[in-house]
Amino acid sequence: MDPAANPTSTLNPPAFPATDATPPVFQTIETADPVTPPSSTPTAPPSDSTSNVVEASPKGKGNRKRILAALAILLMIVGIGAGVFLVRNQEISRSSAWDCSLYSFTVSENGTVTVANGSSRDEPQQQAQVYVNNNLVDTFNVPALESGEGATLGTISLPTDQSYSWRIEGTKDCRDSGQSEVSEPSVSCSAVVAYDEDWSQLSAAQLSALSKSDIVRFAVSGTATSGTFDRARFSINGGPSTEVTDKRPGSEEFYYEYEIPTGTTNFAVSAEIFHNSVGWF
Repeated sequence: MDPAANPTSTLNPPAFPATDATPPVFQTIETADPVTPPSSTPTAPPSDSTSNVVEASPKGKGNRKRILAALAILLMIVGIGAGVFLVRNQEISRSSAWDCSLYSFTVSENGTVTVANGSSRDEPQQQAQVYVNNNLVDTFNVPALESGEGATLGTISLPTDQSYSWRIEGTKDCRDSGQSEVSEPSVSCSAVVAYDEDWSQLSAAQLSALSKSDIVRFAVSGTATSGTFDRARFSINGGPSTEVTDKRPGSEEFYYEYEIPTGTTNFAVSAEIFHNSVGWF
């Protein structure tokens, strides 16, 4: 090319001179860090906001755990307290229970019903149901008794001619029972005795000497290990029996006053006496 035809071509330096030691400006711009203006406010990076959200979640779970732990401890304390209360109540209940081995009911032979508190504690009032031969015969009010006290509750009727059992039951607590064995009494009857109207005893010869319309009194008595006699009956010479309750004055002899009929010189006298449990014998 002709330099004269293009004069400006000689004025422009080469784009990349071989002798230039300074790197190109565009290379420095590409490698330099961006400059933050001094007046600008730093903006928290997005990662910081994300980090805050993540940290809030474990804190909430920790609070819930602490609350649950506190509730568990509270329930445990309440449970222990309730257990102690129940145990103490049971101990108090046992300590105030009736000591039936030392709190006793009794029935005497004449039917008197009594109670005695031999325990070391005071006992409240109640009622006592009394049974004889498993039949309820009476109910008595039992007063409150201090330790060592007793009381008579009342009297009941008891069989006198047979064995029986008795039982007393407290309506709140305690019971006692017993029995009475009544053996068959041993009884006997005396020989018949003859008396005149003046209560002088007659011999067999004197009886034979009696005549029509004379009065003779035949008497009999009995003995027994228990029980009583309340009447007698007589039969003369096989005639009908006559029952009597009259007794010779000052004695236990039952007597029958007999008027001798015409022509009677011999006497066959049969007598029986009645025992309240044995009967006639």
